[in-house]
Amino acid sequence: MMLRHDIWRSARDHLTISDLNILLLWMGYCGTWVKHSTAALTMNAYDLADWITFLPSLGEGSPFVGRLHFLGSLALIIVLTTAWAVGSQRRRWALVLSALGLLMMLPGYPFILWYRTDLQVQAQIGLWVATLGISLLVGWLRDISWVPALHALAAASGVFLSTWSIIAVLSVISEFYGQTVPIGWGWFAMNAGLLSVLVVSCIQCIRDVTRP
Repeated sequence: MMLRHDIWRSARDHLTISDLNILLLWMGYCGTWVKHSTAALTMNAYDLADWITFLPSLGEGSPFVGRLHFLGSLALIIVLTTAWAVGSQRRRWALVLSALGLLMMLPGYPFILWYRTDLQVQAQIGLWVATLGISLLVGWLRDISWVPALHALAAASGVFLSTWSIIAVLSVISEFYGQTVPIGWGWFAMNAGLLSVLVVSCIQCIRDVTRP
C-alpha cells in the first residue's frame, strides 16, 4: 500500500512540474521581454527590474509597477524550480539555478548599503528572505496532498504578475523609445510554462478530489 502511494506521489509530482516547464520558465525570464532592433534597447525581465528604478513614475493613470513586480516573477520561478528539484535526486543539480536566482534577487551595490533607510531596498530584502524561506520548506510541502493546489496558485500568481508588469511598462517604454514596442518572446515562453503548470496542477487537483 505504501509502495503504491509512493508511486502515485512520484507520478503526481512529475505531472505537475515537468522538465519542459522549468526550461520555459528560466529561458522566458532571461529571454526578451521588450523587443527592439537595437540590442542595447532589448530587455529581459531582470533588465526591466533595474531599468524601472530610474523612472520617477510610470505616468499619470498608469498601473503601479515597481522593481519587486519583476523580481516577484523570479521568486516564483525559484520556488517552482526548487519544488521540482527536490522531487528526485537526479534533478538536484537544478538547485544551482535556484541559488543563482536568489543571488540575482539581492540588492546590488551600492543599494545594499542603504538597507537601513531605503524602503525599497528593505522590501527587496524582505522578498528575498520570503523566497529563501519558502524554498527551504518545499521539501516538506511536497509530501502534502494538496501540493498541486500550491503549484496552481503559484503559477496563476505568476501569470497575473507578469501580465500586469509588462502592460504597465510597455506604453512608457514605447513613449521613451519613440515607437511602439512589441512584447518579446521571453514573456510568452515564461507564461507558457506557467500556464502549463497551472493547467496540469488543476487537473491533478481534480483527480485528487475525485480519486477514491
